Formats: sequence, C-alpha cells, structure tokens
Amino acid sequence: MDEQSACITTPGASCYIQFTQGNVLRTLQPQLTDANGGAIWNWNTSYLNSGNWQVSAVATLNGQTKTASDTTPLTIQ
Repeated sequence: MDEQSACITTPGASCYIQFTQGNVLRTLQPQLTDANGGAIWNWNTSYLNSGNWQVSAVATLNGQTKTASDTTPLTIQ
C-alpha cells in the first residue's frame, strides 16, 4: 500500500520520517524543507514489517533538532 508522510517546519531545515518498533528503527531519506517549510515522502508500506510502528518527524536546523511524534501508531498488517 502506498503512503504519504509530511514534515512541516522551518524553511531550509533537514527533515526525515522515523519509524520505530521495539528496537527496530527505519527512516525515510532526509530532505530539505521548501520555502514554505514542507517536505513530502511517498513510500510503500512493504518497507515495514507487520505490527505497530511509532511514527516521528525529525527536523534539524542550525544545530538544533526537534522531534514530533504521532500519538497513534501506524499498524501494518
């Protein structure tokens, strides 16, 4: 199944999407946010094993890193 993830933050920040399941960590390739502070990833759920995954967006700019996590896990069946 195809999915889309987004990161909205300060323009020019480096951002990536992180998936965590127990001690397993997967990430989507980092992108620089555009002039509006947005970055979008199109990806396929076959990238992840079945189960519940915690999804977070991680943004870095000028040596500062901020993380925002979804409160609802992503369930892959």
